This record gives sequence, structure tokens and C-alpha cells, in this order.
Amino acid sequence: MKKFVVAISLFTAVLPLAALNACTPGEGEGEGEGEEGEGEGEEGEGEGEGEGEGETNGVLGDVCNTDDNCADGFVCGSLFAPGQVPSACMPVCATADAACDVAPGVAGTCRAISQTALACVAASPLMGLCGNGASATCDTDVACGLAQADNPQTPVDDTIVGFCIVPCAADATCADATLACSNDVQVNTGSGNVGVCVPPTTVGDTCGGNADGSLTLCTGTQDCQVAQGSATGTCAEGTGG
Repeated sequence: MKKFVVAISLFTAVLPLAALNACTPGEGEGEGEGEEGEGEGEEGEGEGEGEGEGETNGVLGDVCNTDDNCADGFVCGSLFAPGQVPSACMPVCATADAACDVAPGVAGTCRAISQTALACVAASPLMGLCGNGASATCDTDVACGLAQADNPQTPVDDTIVGFCIVPCAADATCADATLACSNDVQVNTGSGNVGVCVPPTTVGDTCGGNADGSLTLCTGTQDCQVAQGSATGTCAEGTGG
């Protein structure tokens, strides 16, 4: 498996966000009314711009500025402190703290992401997907690692979709003694490349990408050997996982 080095920033979600999120339905409506009034004299131009925006975004994984950028059933918001991470469209829900579905097969909980908006938010495990684009947070004491710039070679916007990680330099630096340090994926937080803490693996374990978007990495002296064209592979002895 190719060793990936990703320059990231670490973010911790802040929930509930009733008083924090700047991307609220109220603010979106206010901006919309002002634009509508200004556009009365240029009706053709205003309508054209509105239709174009509606066709290009609005679902889970799409960046947004206001609720108007999101399709029906989605709300614009952020799981992080204002200004840290671009807002994204997240699935709406009706009852706070009730069970809901972020996406088919992805369970979540209805959470307040603004003073008036509720969104379905998943809780991801270590190396699970996180961020506004995934509408998912990480476990306690685990940060969401988001890229500083989007990689056009990946199918998602890496600035709003990342992985739940705990950086490490060696097994001993993982605070949880049940975890081991893997270098299959290295992260650069500004002070050099380091690995990530993951559950330890043995030779023969399956590794690589999982159906839910999470990653299984090899540890110790193992590498993840993936056949060309496949998303998964097997942990085998190598130069070090």
C-alpha cells in the first residue's frame, strides 16, 4: 500500500451549537430578502443566478453559505466553532436527541447546530469519516483531521470530510494502551510527519477502505498490501505499518 502523507489541521466539534453557528436559517433569510429587493430592477439576472446555484449543490458533502444553497431536506451548518471549517449541507431532522439517519445505513442523532436548526449527526469511531461534509463528529478525545486544501484526486472535498485521528510517533505515544501507531497514513500537523493510533493488527488481517468510508490500517512491521484496482488488502510483513 502506498504511504500517504496528508497535511491536516485538527478540529474538535462543539455541540450543541445553539449560540455558535453563524450559518443559521434566520441569517440566510435576511440575506435573501436583501438580495431579492436589490434584484427587482435586474430580474433576469437574479433569476438566472439562482437557478444555476440550485443545480450545482445542496446535498450531503456540498459546501454552502446559507440554507438557500441546500436542497430540500438539508440545512446549512457547521459542527465546529465559527470560521474554523467551511459550512456544509447536512440532513435535517425533527426532534432533538432522537435517532435519525445521516445517510442510508449511517445512523445518527438529531442535534442542534444553530439557534433554530436541527441536523442529523453521526458519531464516528477512530479512523471513521468526520467533518461537516460527512455530518459526523468523533469520539471524545479524538480530533477530526481535515486537509488544509482539497485534493482533486479524491471523490470528496477534503477540507470538509476527514478522518477521526489521534496522531502518534510510536506505540508508546498512544494514550490508549490498547492502540498501536501506524504509518500507513502519515499526517503533517506542521511539526513533521507522524502516524496515527489505530487498533493493532496481525498478519493476514484485512486492511484498506471499508464500506462505511473508514480506514483499517496495519501496525507494527506490517504493510497493507492492496491489489491493483481493489480498495482492500491484507496486512503482511514489510517495512513497517
